[in-house]
Amino acid sequence: MAVRELVQPLRRLVPAGAVPLVARARYARVEHDAGRRERDIAAMRLLLGDSRPPDEIQELADKHAQYRLNSAERRWHAALLCNQRVESIEILADRDQSKAVVLTFMHHGYYAGLFGSLAAQGVVCDVVVDRMLVAPDAVPWMTQHIRVVSTGGTRVIDNTVGFQGLVDAVRPGVVLAIACDMPGRTPIRFLDQSLRGSSAAARIAHLTGAAVVPLTTWRDGDGFRLRLEQPLQPADFASAEDLLQAVLDVHEPAVAAAPDAVEDPHLRWGWPT
Repeated sequence: MAVRELVQPLRRLVPAGAVPLVARARYARVEHDAGRRERDIAAMRLLLGDSRPPDEIQELADKHAQYRLNSAERRWHAALLCNQRVESIEILADRDQSKAVVLTFMHHGYYAGLFGSLAAQGVVCDVVVDRMLVAPDAVPWMTQHIRVVSTGGTRVIDNTVGFQGLVDAVRPGVVLAIACDMPGRTPIRFLDQSLRGSSAAARIAHLTGAAVVPLTTWRDGDGFRLRLEQPLQPADFASAEDLLQAVLDVHEPAVAAAPDAVEDPHLRWGWPT
């Protein structure tokens, strides 16, 4: 393991109040780095295509770098991520406990803290994560990421259980959280681009009949707030693909409002079709 990775846990020793200052200092070191700027411009261009003018893409690229560094520092202070305001919490808090819910989210804003934020309001989720995040040899930041995700009793499901394992996880009363911005083979439209995404969440919901509740993230001052959107009923859609597109249509305005706060566009979607 590299020395850089070994010293990462020392970041939790930084007082929480000093985290924004540390993030700003880290950004100042790379603000004018040509390689950094080129990578971040490419990320914003991949996400937004030609829908924004070059000067706005440049501004968003710089904001994207600031967002990444803020997230990297806040990761070591769960309290800075798990206290996000949740709008319309009653959608899940007052749900029919005899039925399951599929909660969709995107890698947007301080998403690692959304589960702790929900748990603080009495809604504990099961969340699907990539196997490398929970591997015995996971690097320190990955282990810390899972600690944050698990705040408040959130249960982590390794995606090696496979599709059937996830279907079996849809049990009465369960809120199963699945990211809907993952690479896949299903053609979709998002932010006026033709992409390929994963239909796993929609297929699970369509197969089990579980309602889909999109959780969107909105910029709120220096942070973010969460909003539970109205449930989508699988029976109202002819196919899982139609349901997936409807889910993405609900998520799209929040991402369009803060595209710089998408974690890594190059990891989130398949290549444009």
